[in-house]
Amino acid sequence: MSLQNPNKKIGIYYDWLEADAFYYGWRFGYVPLPTFYQGHKNTTMVSPVFVGQSVIEIRNLDFVTNYGSEKASDRFYVDVWIFARIKFKIGSIKTRRYTMWIKCGLELPLVVNGASNGGFRATDCDVDF
Repeated sequence: MSLQNPNKKIGIYYDWLEADAFYYGWRFGYVPLPTFYQGHKNTTMVSPVFVGQSVIEIRNLDFVTNYGSEKASDRFYVDVWIFARIKFKIGSIKTRRYTMWIKCGLELPLVVNGASNGGFRATDCDVDF
């Protein structure tokens, strides 16, 4: 995932970062991410890897139906949330900390024995403070 800072004068301190993966509202993975400073006009790559650390309870027929149709299409829809505590640097001044939420809806290919029926599709994410 790429985090972009398009601003020409403001840097960003990422003091705390974590990524959570959800399947139809059920969190199945959590990954802490490294902290870093991102200068102005900069793009930084982060690579959360989710291993499915939690069991997802099947509570209704809609969940089973959605899972079955996604499995048949070889594409799964997962939401990834990135939570961050950030500070901005403007010249030599650092602001107070802010909490930032980034939500990305991903369409992921089903991988069987190391092969898939297509690649990952890039998506834009929503950012809130």
